[in-house]
Amino acid sequence: MEEEEKYEYLPAYEFYSKLNENVAEEDKEKPNKYWKRIEPIFEPSERVRDIVYKLQRNVTLLNENRGEDQLYVKHCYDLNYWLYEQVYKSFNLNENSIHFFMTLDILLNSWENMNADQFNGEKDICQPDNTLIDINYLKEIKYLGDYVENFDTIKSAAIEDTNKACNVYIDYLRYAIPAYYEWNKLCTLEEENLCNKYIHDYEKYDPKGVLSNLSVTGLAFAQLFNKCYKNIVSIFLSTNNASERTTIKLRNGLETISYGITESQGRSLSEVGIPIEEKSDFFSPIIYFFNSIYSTISEIYINSYNDIILLIVLFSGILITFFGVNKITKIIKSTSNEQNRNQNTREEISL
Repeated sequence: MEEEEKYEYLPAYEFYSKLNENVAEEDKEKPNKYWKRIEPIFEPSERVRDIVYKLQRNVTLLNENRGEDQLYVKHCYDLNYWLYEQVYKSFNLNENSIHFFMTLDILLNSWENMNADQFNGEKDICQPDNTLIDINYLKEIKYLGDYVENFDTIKSAAIEDTNKACNVYIDYLRYAIPAYYEWNKLCTLEEENLCNKYIHDYEKYDPKGVLSNLSVTGLAFAQLFNKCYKNIVSIFLSTNNASERTTIKLRNGLETISYGITESQGRSLSEVGIPIEEKSDFFSPIIYFFNSIYSTISEIYINSYNDIILLIVLFSGILITFFGVNKITKIIKSTSNEQNRNQNTREEISL
């Protein structure tokens, strides 16, 4: 994926790249009993052999480090997705072949044997998931999981230098923010499904959570002059009427089960006010300015009482300044007119 190449330093992509690393040469030469058991079925197939060797290494590393891995459950999905993707590539991107799932199930069974041999009786080890189906559906779940894993890194960058982080991650957030809200209903459902099974505490990763450490009011003003901030606000607002994902997909043997949890409906971060056009006059620029700021803040949310106070102070200051300038302008204009009339009077008398 393009994001993985551009943001390869993010933790989610670093982890997944390790799953794809080549097995050490010395390990390749060692006999592997899991490959020996299934070799007659696939002979000759260096591709499947390579998958088995990598699978054993990945299962071992993941399970052995589960105590220190805070995202162990998500990484378990990564490993399941990785195996599915490997078989998918081996069959020339064709899931419809009957041999696709036969091969996948044989490898899933090998995974079960690895668990039994190396981690027999241990709890909370990563299990092979034979319910996965539809590579595109699975990619979207992986994308969400990657977003969750990358969340703290992006949030920390935004707190440290908001403008720099915005420019660095704008392309990533352009897809991550809509995807988060699109899957919100499924991922927060009480009934277990593929999303909430592997992504826990989904609400903690709401993109608006990044803003909780920033001044939303300040950003609302800044977005009028900063193109990147303006793009971020536009991304948030674009989610207002986006449809939600409501389809659950899973596999039962060779059968695909797909069902919806509810009718697809629009989602709104807040009620959107319809602007009323005013006649163009001296107040139009300031009214437009206020509308822009208020719309931005109300569409996302006002972060805290500090933001409310700041908003009041800023608006009051702008109003005082505006009306002060307006008053001075009127006085100057009145004085100028009076001087012009006096000048005209003197000229008439001299004539």
